[in-house]
Amino acid sequence: YQTLCMKFLHLYFILFLYSISIHEGRGQTKKIDSLKNALTQDISDSTKVDILNQLSFTLRNSNIKQALQYAKEANALAQKINYKNGMAESYGYMGLLYYREGEHDASVEAHLKSLRLYEEIGNKKFIAFRYNDLGNVYVEQEFYDKARAYFNLSLSIKEDIKDEDGIVTTMKNIANLYIHQRNYSKALEISLRTLSRAEKLK
Repeated sequence: YQTLCMKFLHLYFILFLYSISIHEGRGQTKKIDSLKNALTQDISDSTKVDILNQLSFTLRNSNIKQALQYAKEANALAQKINYKNGMAESYGYMGLLYYREGEHDASVEAHLKSLRLYEEIGNKKFIAFRYNDLGNVYVEQEFYDKARAYFNLSLSIKEDIKDEDGIVTTMKNIANLYIHQRNYSKALEISLRTLSRAEKLK
């Protein structure tokens, strides 16, 4: 009887997750259709760049190749009209997508281009994002000292601007760095500190 109950609960859990994924998928499809429709309207080039970037972001988890194509289109148009914020954002998405494709050198190059633009603009929040992203790529490349340096730069800015969610994200990534180095006691210590902060933020 207990085994039967466990099987039932397992099946229920799988169906529950499946129903969530279907619901999220429908929501995403609706958003993508809406964004694509917006591109056909009479809009400015800068708005078109923003929409293309939104499409790239929306598709980042479901269709990497298409998401990358939208990011590249956004970047080309942003460069044409010298829209620095649009360029910086598209380079950031390209960096993320190259990272997920395992193209680490291309990812670093894109993130560095994004970083330089955000430094010109003076957007501290996104400078911190790029430092964090670069740290993640360097972890995968096993350049651990570089990764730690970038994570620390990211953390310093996030603490300065009081980006509590961002602090939690970077601390989690620092813990992941120590896992890669098999320093599990340090990874656990940082994970517990991260958990404490995350619980306060709910």
